[in-house]
Formats: sequence, C-alpha cells, structure tokens
Amino acid sequence: GRLVLKGEVINKSRGDRKIPELQVFLSDTANNTLKSWNFVMDTKRLGPRARASFAVQTEDVSAEAANVRVSFFNPAETP
Repeated sequence: GRLVLKGEVINKSRGDRKIPELQVFLSDTANNTLKSWNFVMDTKRLGPRARASFAVQTEDVSAEAANVRVSFFNPAETP
C-alpha cells in the first residue's frame, strides 16, 4: 500500500536554524525496521519560533507496518 506522512518542524529556539535531512522508519509491532528512507524539506531554514510543514509519501508499504518514526538524520550515527 501507500503511506502519506504529513507533519511540521518547529524551531523553538531564539535563533535561525538549518533544517537537517529527515529520516523515516517504518516498523512492525516488534519494532523491527521494515523500511526506512531520508528526505529533504523544501524549506531549508527556520527563523526563531517559525514552523514549516512537510508531506512525503512512499509506495510498497508492508501490511506488517504498525509504527512510524520521523527524526532528524545524523550522519554520525550511521554505521
């Protein structure tokens, strides 16, 4: 099936911030990762207290998918 994710990134700081690449993980009920991918938002920077929305979709989502997690991508954490 298809999955469409919509959300927003909020800059809660008092300064401008660059929006990093975002990473999505789909997992089953046992938290086994079924699929993951990265994406870049159209908005690249946020001013203080600003927010920006995103919408991303993927095809071929397993029927086993039960959880989704979106996080900021940190290349230092990549094995």
